[in-house]
Amino acid sequence: MSPSGNAPTASAELAYLFRHALLREGAYELQLPSERGTLHRLAVEIIEEVLQGDTYPYALELLAHVRGAVAGGSQHISWALDREYRYLEQVGHHCQRNYEWSRAHDLYSELLDQSRCTGESRIQALRHRGAMRFGMGRPHEALADIQEAAEAADALGDRALIATVLNNLGNVRIALGQHDAATDCFTRSLQIAEELNSTRTLSSALGNLALLRLMQRRPEEARELVHRAMDIEADDVHLQDRCGQISNLARGEREMGNDAEAEALYLKALALAQSCGSRIFESIINGNLAEMHVEQGRLHEAEAEFRRALSIQRESGLARNEAITLVNYALLLRDQGQIEAAMEANATAIALNRKVHNRVNLGIALADRAQMLWLLGKDDAADEHLAAAREQLDGVNQLEFADTLALRMHCGRNDHASAAAVNDRIQSEPGVPGKVKAEMQAELEAYTRGEVLYRGFRPADLAPGLRRTLLRLVADIPGPQAAALDADATPDT
Repeated sequence: MSPSGNAPTASAELAYLFRHALLREGAYELQLPSERGTLHRLAVEIIEEVLQGDTYPYALELLAHVRGAVAGGSQHISWALDREYRYLEQVGHHCQRNYEWSRAHDLYSELLDQSRCTGESRIQALRHRGAMRFGMGRPHEALADIQEAAEAADALGDRALIATVLNNLGNVRIALGQHDAATDCFTRSLQIAEELNSTRTLSSALGNLALLRLMQRRPEEARELVHRAMDIEADDVHLQDRCGQISNLARGEREMGNDAEAEALYLKALALAQSCGSRIFESIINGNLAEMHVEQGRLHEAEAEFRRALSIQRESGLARNEAITLVNYALLLRDQGQIEAAMEANATAIALNRKVHNRVNLGIALADRAQMLWLLGKDDAADEHLAAAREQLDGVNQLEFADTLALRMHCGRNDHASAAAVNDRIQSEPGVPGKVKAEMQAELEAYTRGEVLYRGFRPADLAPGLRRTLLRLVADIPGPQAAALDADATPDT
């Protein structure tokens, strides 16, 4: 009894705090299940009253209390139905935002199993679970989810939702190498967004289409698309979208040889990614900066950036992004002369890209391995990996990555006819960028003029670290070629 003689209120009971965890747990277990259910329900109602609807930060605790109430007795089931669904959805979003993708995936799956998950709620849950599957390197499962979401959005007739889902669908199709289908998705999303004046969706579609054009080596078109997206008022665009747009613009400038402008844009995008807590964009931009610095010979800076990107991707479970970064990191190790480490990183990249079904990067990684094996004189293994690379890249219209290496390999074997045939194929392919065509024509002409080559590469094309390593590992380099390889073999910068 209270000092006034009245029975203690529920609030007074809750005000008593057990300071010791074991005491608290013991007291809880002594309660009858029905009493525990009532306490859980009371906890939910008090927290909801205090928070006045702003429950998102406490959704995990609220969900646990709601389920505790249901476990305490069937009298709480009708009270719990809406709450369980609402807090389950909020916890899923919370885990997604914090890159707990495996947990978010399971929560969205649980949400989709509920009979109340219908209409737009089901479409959104499918979208989100598809995004988790995509990020976890399961693009075929992601495609199934998002295709179902697209069909449901069509049936619902919600054009704004259709445009949003088409953006998601296009991104998955890019990952699967279905570039024409991806273009169709983004184009349809653009048309609907323009009709509805939906700036957020319009900005996303423009940015996604720009990224696809960059992948297709069409930087001028990509630049125009990004500028269109950047013209949309910043207040109407999510910060992560704007971060991606700036990063794509930087990539376009880099493709056109404007390195200074590209680096300034990358740094701007990186600062924005860090300010809005976008770990995925932070890791992507670190990787992009690293690639550019490798091309500029700034290898130590590049290594630090690659390591930062990989650290974020591994901590956050970004398997697909990690697989891409590893492909480029292996090339840096190769250029530093760390052949064994490069081969190990490349093997991991091949395995991970195969696991996440990224055909483009799997093909590139296989071609890179063929190149390293070729440089080390392991011709049969190089041919085997080049054939595997061609098989992957042919399915996604990216054969140039294999053809450029094939041309150099034919040059190194003094097979002029085969080298010329590959070059003719490269020059006649409309999808190959002019810069690549010019480089391959120059390679063939250098070989024809009899310039010093080692296995199809001019010494100037090889990083100093790689030249030194080849001198150590390959014993049969003729004297004049060895001298050329050793020229200017100064320490890496």
